[in-house]
Amino acid sequence: MATGFVADQSSPYVDNVPAFVTGSSLNGARVTTTFLNMTSQVTVGCSGSSLKIGVTDGGVTGTAYFFIAAGGQVTLDIQTKQIVVAEGTGSATAVFSICAALTRLESQNFDAPTTANGFEKV
Repeated sequence: MATGFVADQSSPYVDNVPAFVTGSSLNGARVTTTFLNMTSQVTVGCSGSSLKIGVTDGGVTGTAYFFIAAGGQVTLDIQTKQIVVAEGTGSATAVFSICAALTRLESQNFDAPTTANGFEKV
């Protein structure tokens, strides 16, 4: 039997599929983006105002968030099924863009995200 033909090859391994989301947060309103698959990396940029970035609503309203200034950008190497953003000052508008690299792991197979404070041995 001949080899080297497409029909003889195993299914391709596809990972790090890009997902793009844009939006805005007005006066500190939280915006949650949920992905169908887990991420391996997330890049978030903002303009207009500063931005709080977290993985839970409670984290962004509390103390478990990452802060970037207006015009800033951050790349996080994290596996998560959602990203929560909120305008950072509570009195302006932040426009944000999210680029996530998605894995083959389906989000529905994982528990709801929590902050690191909720994990044992961290």
